[in-house]
Amino acid sequence: MRVILNATPVLHIGNSGTALYYPRSCFDMVRTGLALYGADPRGGDPRKAGLEPVMEIKTHLVQVRTLDKGATIGYGRTHHVEQPTRVGVIPVGYADGFFRSFARGGQILVGGQYCKVLGRISMNLTSVDLGRAPAARQGDEAVLLGQQSGAEILAAEIASWGETIPYEVFTSFGRLIPHRVVQP
Repeated sequence: MRVILNATPVLHIGNSGTALYYPRSCFDMVRTGLALYGADPRGGDPRKAGLEPVMEIKTHLVQVRTLDKGATIGYGRTHHVEQPTRVGVIPVGYADGFFRSFARGGQILVGGQYCKVLGRISMNLTSVDLGRAPAARQGDEAVLLGQQSGAEILAAEIASWGETIPYEVFTSFGRLIPHRVVQP
């Protein structure tokens, strides 16, 4: 018995970047990854590429206090407070996907203001300078990824702090963080 399959081969070498910037190279299919999250594979503003970010990481301040000049923050006492400073603590750390390397230039949003990460990020806590958010109180929302009051932190920014790629940022926030799907 002779079996003849009349199958047309599917040509497929493209990803999100191909679909957005090289459509003639899409052939029959593309593997969209970053674009599904609403991220520009080139690291730019996703809205300029016709994309809308769809993932946010939010938490709340679990502690707010003022530290005196000379106080230290973080493992190894790596950050030294140079003047009295309002500090907030969020219950997110490297075990949750907010890598220690994100401390280099890292920020979160509190009250729509960019608040700098202070000291080393620990396993399940991160300290931030609340100097730009003087009205912040314990329980206030803190945004690690997403928008708040017109300000925004994109995955590409977080990736740059950790010298990685946005896709690693998306896939790293994982098992320990409760997930909630919100329909638009």
